[in-house]
Amino acid sequence: MNFFRKHEKVWKVIVVVASVALIASSILPLLAGGI
Repeated sequence: MNFFRKHEKVWKVIVVVASVALIASSILPLLAGGI
């Protein structure tokens, strides 16, 4: 548990980046198609 507590910020950043990447990958084709 110490490992996760120590790297909590890192995990949060990874989760945020991953979710943003997923959203971007689903939205970008729509934007590209709309342009």
